[in-house]
Amino acid sequence: MKNKSTYQLIGSFCLVFFVLIGYLVKFYPETLSGIDSSIQTVIRYNITNQTTTIFKAITQMASLPTTIVLCLISLIYLYLIRERVAAVWLLAGTISIPGILVPLFKLVYSRERPLLEHLVNETSNSFPSGHSATAIVFFGSLAIIFWQILKKMAFKITIVVIAILIIISVGISRIYLGVHYPSDVLAGFLIGGAWLAFSYPIFIKKRVQSIFKRVK
Repeated sequence: MKNKSTYQLIGSFCLVFFVLIGYLVKFYPETLSGIDSSIQTVIRYNITNQTTTIFKAITQMASLPTTIVLCLISLIYLYLIRERVAAVWLLAGTISIPGILVPLFKLVYSRERPLLEHLVNETSNSFPSGHSATAIVFFGSLAIIFWQILKKMAFKITIVVIAILIIISVGISRIYLGVHYPSDVLAGFLIGGAWLAFSYPIFIKKRVQSIFKRVK
């Protein structure tokens, strides 16, 4: 793949940035408190019942039950249209990053949740944000997959825009609901983005090989 090195560079940048933030969280958390607090203040400046209801609904889009249901529906659809490589890639990312890697990092960094009013109940550690990682891995993968499958550019762009809006909204919702620092959300995006960048060239290569096998 011609641009493989570009994606590897992007993935490496995401990992390096994640490690840097993680280092600060673990050893110098006070260095992040200023920017975290500023962003929290902006996002949470006007907490209302209506806005809270909206963000609670948004955050559920990357919750475990919702992700399981959406993933199963997506896998069945991809299997029926003979996009088995895409199905495997989607499942691998959804399981390995939010399901395995994020919980492991939460144990390693052991960051407590923000000392703010929590508008939803959370019991695990704070860093990195599992909802943010889930959003970018799952919806990002779907956007990439449908970009390959769909024929009309208008449909492709629509899917990508919707996916981006969902990903960003989920991240904002975690801050608004008081259960994550902005740096948690960024870390979740970075680890999920690293997965997409590193695995995307492999997915494309395997998908092309699969298509060639079908047409032989």
